[in-house]
Order: sequence, then structure tokens, then C-alpha cells
Amino acid sequence: MMSLYVKSAASKHGSQGHFWGINENQIRSLNSKPLPWWLVLLMGSAERCYLSSGDKVYQLMEARTLSYQDSRHEHKIHEDQISGKWQKYPTFVDLFEALRLPKG
Repeated sequence: MMSLYVKSAASKHGSQGHFWGINENQIRSLNSKPLPWWLVLLMGSAERCYLSSGDKVYQLMEARTLSYQDSRHEHKIHEDQISGKWQKYPTFVDLFEALRLPKG
């Protein structure tokens, strides 16, 4: 078993490409549970997406390498921060196939 935290891209942000807002309280809640969790970042309609373990996301958050919006308790992840570092899938279907768990 695992938990997924799924976010879709908010918009393009200048030369930095897409970005996603992840809620600090949600991350802390997921991190406090015994199940492993993964962050899924979606772009467009069935376009590419990124996947990262919760541990990597939490480390980025704690290291304060993500921009932070205090009023919303939200961290921003920009595509240029993760491109080449996180697992990237060309389509949502490819991601879902990779996440499919064996039966039984």
C-alpha cells in the first residue's frame, strides 16, 4: 500500500515553465503516517508528469529550497527544479502503468 498526493500544474511561470503548489500541512500529514507516499505532478491533459518519493519532497521542503507562500502554507515546485532529477513519464498512462501494483 502507498499514498499518492496528486497535483496538476497551475500555469506557466515565465521562463521557469510549469509549477505546482504543494500544501505544507498535507505533506506533514502524509509524512506522519506509516505508509510510504509519492508526489505525482501532472501537466496538461494526459501530457507528461513527474513522480517523486515523499522522502525527497519532504527533504526539499525542510531544506527550504522551494519558494514558500506563507499565507497559503504552500511550497512551489518549478519544473526546472525537478527536470532531470525526478522520474519523468511521457504520458499519464505510462505513470499509471508504472504504479500498478501486482495482484494478490
